[in-house]
Amino acid sequence: MADCASAEGCWPPQAKKECAPAAASCCGEGGGACGDGGPAKVEEEPSSSSDGGKSCGDAAAVAAPESVDVVISNCVINLTPDKRPVLSEAARILKPGGELYFSDVFADRRIPKHLRDDKVLFGECLSGALYVKDFGQLMSEVGLGAWGVVNHLLITANNEKILERVGDITFYSLTVRAIKVDPSKLEDALEDFGQTATYNGAIPGYEEFFSLDLKNTFAKGKPTPVDGLTASLILSSRYGPHFSVTEKGSHRGIFCGENAIAGGPVGWALFLAKEAKNAPPAKCGSCCC
Repeated sequence: MADCASAEGCWPPQAKKECAPAAASCCGEGGGACGDGGPAKVEEEPSSSSDGGKSCGDAAAVAAPESVDVVISNCVINLTPDKRPVLSEAARILKPGGELYFSDVFADRRIPKHLRDDKVLFGECLSGALYVKDFGQLMSEVGLGAWGVVNHLLITANNEKILERVGDITFYSLTVRAIKVDPSKLEDALEDFGQTATYNGAIPGYEEFFSLDLKNTFAKGKPTPVDGLTASLILSSRYGPHFSVTEKGSHRGIFCGENAIAGGPVGWALFLAKEAKNAPPAKCGSCCC
């Protein structure tokens, strides 16, 4: 596992206390993660130090290409002036079928330059919020085009000065799952080939159901109709061994199942434009809670 972390080169004290052990517990013997402003791999090594012997550094120096199963991040990518190197590095170090799983601040439009330069908004994790459509295009360009929204929360500012600055921009905290998949293996979204996917309940912590994203939740043992893109995505991902996906049949036209939400940059942007303002509020004024 690798974590795109921040705060002076590694975990800040409170995050180290609360988050580092949790991240390490996900890694088994392979090690955990941390870094400064970009993904960095953490390797387990004998140590009696307070950080549990986890080393921090520049991912470009310590993580080999296609060597990491999962890259995680919490409210860090928005703080980077240029998102492309961070996302490109995540794509570089992920194994085929691996995933970038992160939460961050997004906006319903491009943030104007004078707000991007605002130090107060930067401190609130708002000035660097990503516009969903632009984010999706960037993800495709760096090789992580197969992505979806797992959870979304509305961010509400309780400070009048901040509200005056941002005007009618809507901010939300999104949890995103992106799978590194060869684009040639992916079917177009929302095409119906009569396929179903059945989850076997074998992922620890998700014995009864597993949510791939907001449009696809799979109950254990229940065949669930899926569009061609979702079927090929499951089979190409690290979750493939936990699913039985039926063979692709003849083309039946547009997929119209209950879980039919157009994916991709435009599809998710439209979904959020319609649904975000009805989303549950975040617990605080940013995603960094």
